[in-house]
Order: sequence, then structure tokens, then C-alpha cells
Amino acid sequence: LPFKYIFHVHCLNTISWVVRKNFENEFKKLFKNEDYKVVKYIKPGLTLTGEIQKLITDKAPNILFLKNHGVVVGSDNIDNALDKIFLISDKLNQNINKSNFNFQINKKLLETISANTPYRITKYRDANKLAFDKNHIKIALKGSLYPDQVVFLGKHIFTAKTNNELLLIINKFKNDKTLPTIIVPNGGVLVPEKISNEAEEMIKALQIIISKIPKNQEINFLCNKQVNELLNWDAESYRVSLNEN
Repeated sequence: LPFKYIFHVHCLNTISWVVRKNFENEFKKLFKNEDYKVVKYIKPGLTLTGEIQKLITDKAPNILFLKNHGVVVGSDNIDNALDKIFLISDKLNQNINKSNFNFQINKKLLETISANTPYRITKYRDANKLAFDKNHIKIALKGSLYPDQVVFLGKHIFTAKTNNELLLIINKFKNDKTLPTIIVPNGGVLVPEKISNEAEEMIKALQIIISKIPKNQEINFLCNKQVNELLNWDAESYRVSLNEN
């Protein structure tokens, strides 16, 4: 991109929009005064670079919305670039789901279910909101929304209502490197004791993103092929290992 300053941001407000079907119609109104283009989802890295190059003909836009991924902003002035990032985030900020605002973590239930297992209650209180809205749980269980969710949290999130259900999940993943995140409906969220700080932050980020998606909204989830591309990608494995160290 022909700019002095280029920012690629996994803006949570932006992701909550670019995972939706038909968001582009709304963007035409929201960003009618901005120079932008939408890039279809494609594996990050060189493949994404190639897709962006196809879109750029005579003049590069200073905003690229990446489906199921985030946003890229470019400018020759760093203040202008930062202002543009905040403008995008502000325009796309929707606090629409307040039904579980006063939720109460069921600590006793979570401790009972996780007893004698390698799980604990997540340290981020607000991440537990995922467990107190049926629609949020449905979205979390249905699939992956964006690359970092796959890279840090794995392919699936599960629910468990009893200790036995949790033990069955643990047994299923006993040969895997990491255990999945567990949602206990109307209880809270359980995470593996050995979860990295980055992965646990990703659960909090996922909760924020899902909370900003309107009910009954059609969503584009990453397909199995796209998920497996990320899980088997050496570059992402290396990035995770850096965080673990």
C-alpha cells in the first residue's frame, strides 16, 4: 500500500460487523464520505496480500475492511491515520445487548463442575457474560468468527452442565495440545488452568464481539477448510509460541 503509515487493527467493533452477511449495504451509508474497499475473507499473509493487490488499480483506498478479520488504515500522516481508526470504531460501536448486564456468576456451580479437573473460572469477569444469553451461546458454539479466535481458542467451544459432561470433553481432547473453552449456561465460563494470557483475553474479546451482533443477524462463520488452514499454518504456530514464551 502506498502510504507512509499503515495500521492493521483487530478492532472489536469492526469485527462485530464484518462477520455479518450483507454488512456492505450498511457500510455504504455509514462510510459514504470515506475512501474504502471491502476485501473478502482469505487466509492472512501472502494470500491476503494478493487479494488486496487485485482490488487496487489506479488508486489505493485508505481504508480496507477485511471480512471476518479486521480493518487496515493507511495515511501519509500518522495523526490522520489514528483519527481514522477511532472514527471507524466509533461509527461501528453498537451496545445493543444489555439483557445480561447485571448477571451474577454462579461460582458454586462452576466450582462443582470443574472439581478435580484441569479447569478454573476465567479471570475476566465480563467474559462470563457469554453464559447468560442463549443467543450468545448459540453463536459461540456454532463456529469461528475470525482468525485469532481459531489460533488462540481452537476449533470449538463447548458447553457443560455437569462434572461428568466436562470429563467427557476432557477425555475427547486428552491427546490435543490444548483443551477447549467451556461455557456453563447461567453459570459462567471455564478455561484450562494452563491457558495463556493471550488466549484468555481472546475469550473476553469474543464476548464483546458477540454482544454487539444484533439478534437474528445472519453471520458468516469460517468454514472447516478456512479453520484448518489457520490451525495448520506454521506462521501462526510460531506466533503463538512467541506469546507462550
